[in-house]
Amino acid sequence: MSLHRAASGWYEQRGMYAEAVQHAQQAHDADRATRMIEQHGLVTALRGQLSTVQGWLDALPELLIRTRPHLCILHATLLASTNRLQDADARLSDAEGAVGADLPAEEARSIRGQVALLRANMAYIAGDLAHAIALAQRALDLLPESEAMGRGAALVSIAHAYRVTGDVTPAAERLARKASELTRANGNLLARIAAVTNLAELLVCQGRLRQAAVMYEEAAQSSADPLWLQVPVNGVLYAFGVASLLYEWNDLDAAERHLQQGMEMVRGALTVTAESVAQGYLTLARLRHARGDH
Repeated sequence: MSLHRAASGWYEQRGMYAEAVQHAQQAHDADRATRMIEQHGLVTALRGQLSTVQGWLDALPELLIRTRPHLCILHATLLASTNRLQDADARLSDAEGAVGADLPAEEARSIRGQVALLRANMAYIAGDLAHAIALAQRALDLLPESEAMGRGAALVSIAHAYRVTGDVTPAAERLARKASELTRANGNLLARIAAVTNLAELLVCQGRLRQAAVMYEEAAQSSADPLWLQVPVNGVLYAFGVASLLYEWNDLDAAERHLQQGMEMVRGALTVTAESVAQGYLTLARLRHARGDH
């Protein structure tokens, strides 16, 4: 037992969370395993290890999950990522129910804000943009100022929804830039890439292609770890957005390479929105047309 516990600590210090949780579970150290799942589960899942994180949760008693709001939110995130939106919403209700009177007021607000943010993302996936904006605004109202990462993600959700509705007014651009600046400061790489690509798309809608290209380059350089551009929810937006820009500049070969990368990510990815996929296919249709393949 002590050897597994020591191995768990060694792996955690080196950022190898899958191995760290595995050894904690083998040591029957439920407290340590639960803490690490709460702290590192989301990042591990976003890096493509959804089944690993789901396995961690499956190994925990159902009653334990329902009494830990952060575990409920993590589980809801996994369920939403596989398009099980009703199950995800039920788990978010568990999270709200687990907020007891003994919880500090700021932590309770934070949990309710995280629930609202995830529900906003789910509404966006379902195509209910008005509801997504309202929920994201609720998340902003609830999340404390110290929760910069969550607040940045909420701003990204609002800015993205406005762009998809066709609102490319100066006010929408100011909101998109504010989201970009906030995510730059708070270190949330997933929201950062989403904010920058959203701003780039808005600039494309305005015909400001060179400024958009600068934004896409910034997205590519936002993280030293290229895996963040392979997370489907971000990678598809980036790949198809760049492809569309390259098509406008008549660089058809480079555009096709980015389209192929995006299409590879779309296959089997349930969290990609219809809007993103439609953009990819429309750009591919234009590219085929430009090459005479009517």
